[in-house]
Amino acid sequence: MALLEAEKIKKTYGRVVVFNDLSLAVEQGEFLALLGPSGCGKSTLLRMFAGLEKPDEGVVKFRGEPITGPRREIALMFQSPTLLPWKTAMDNVALPLVARGVSWKEAREAAARYLAFVGLSGFEEAYPSQLSGGMQQRVALARALAVEPEVLLLDEPFSALDPLTAESLRAELVRLWHDNLTTVHTVVIVTHSVDEAVYVANRVVVLSTRPAKVVADVRIDLPYPRNRKSPDFQRYLDQVYSYI
Repeated sequence: MALLEAEKIKKTYGRVVVFNDLSLAVEQGEFLALLGPSGCGKSTLLRMFAGLEKPDEGVVKFRGEPITGPRREIALMFQSPTLLPWKTAMDNVALPLVARGVSWKEAREAAARYLAFVGLSGFEEAYPSQLSGGMQQRVALARALAVEPEVLLLDEPFSALDPLTAESLRAELVRLWHDNLTTVHTVVIVTHSVDEAVYVANRVVVLSTRPAKVVADVRIDLPYPRNRKSPDFQRYLDQVYSYI
């Protein structure tokens, strides 16, 4: 049984048909990258997996059960950090835990642990305006991890960052997943970068223009951490590019 599954889904916005009979399954333990042209529905599909949107037809499932709304096991991280500017880094991370009934003391202790996970020890009491864009995105990642999900959904999380910061966060994300340092065992990332997809994922799915269909499903059989200069990495790049 697939962990996440979109089964024959259809989604329209007015006259725009985003999906028409699209099916896609995600297995437990995968790091799956979704590639495709802008507007093809990658983010829409991610929001359906998160329980924030519903298909017009078909069904989206988690462990065989229809997803009817947000689930504790699934966390979504957006392209922008969406931090509360009047809250410190620690309180931004702690707030979702408090909303789930955890005391502020325990939530702040957990927030400190996950801020340390993402390399922000010493910045717990900093406000978003005092943090760089990359640091704010690390806070957002800590917030997503702190609720201890099984599945982490990422919607172009590094696209707005400078190349060096983005590279550092990609490597950190892969390490946290690959080395089982958190509760997350399955990751789905939306990206426009073929290089990013091949670097982080062990499976790359390419979608077509609307109405989106799966045009390629490529297994990336490379060890972590990955060497971009290796012939095998280049071979996978060329293979995925051929479907774009």
